[in-house]
Amino acid sequence: MIVPCIWYLKDELKSSTIDSSILRFLKDRCLTYLEHKIELQDIHFAAALLNPNYRTLRQATKSEQTQAQKLLRRRIEMITKSTASPEQSASSSDSDDNRHYLSKYVDNPPTSRKQDELARYLKFDHGETSSNDVFKFWSTMADSLPTLTKVAFQILTVPATSANVECSFSAGGQIISERRSNISPDLVNDILFLRSTTK
Repeated sequence: MIVPCIWYLKDELKSSTIDSSILRFLKDRCLTYLEHKIELQDIHFAAALLNPNYRTLRQATKSEQTQAQKLLRRRIEMITKSTASPEQSASSSDSDDNRHYLSKYVDNPPTSRKQDELARYLKFDHGETSSNDVFKFWSTMADSLPTLTKVAFQILTVPATSANVECSFSAGGQIISERRSNISPDLVNDILFLRSTTK
């Protein structure tokens, strides 16, 4: 989780009165560098919100919290629209006139139920979930929050960095050198696989 780690680093890099002048200088420089190099985006806050341990986003500004929730609601809406059956759209055109004047009597329209999943998740007491495994948590929530579970897996499975890929390319460059230029591609793949599993 990127956002809580950044919050932790920023808290640790705050200068205190007991710090020496050198330590204060170093902390200030590190904090400036951190703020300059790392730009948190809405997707980062949405990922933190999808972790039940950080769902309130206490350290985030109200704007950051709102933007994260808007992003999740848009994703929920996209999934809801893409999974709507063609039969529903065909029957809806026939009964549009009837539904218009009867709409105020409907208890819970299906679209509001889907969009309400985020509100239910935010209000839900997650105290009984002692597991730190976010994927396990969302697997258990698939029945009660099906659309939000799909969104959670979409967002949380995106790697935060491309370091693994870059390491593989670097290792590939080390394996294929001028002295080993006649190695077959299958052997290179096997060597890269073995190197990645032994780390």
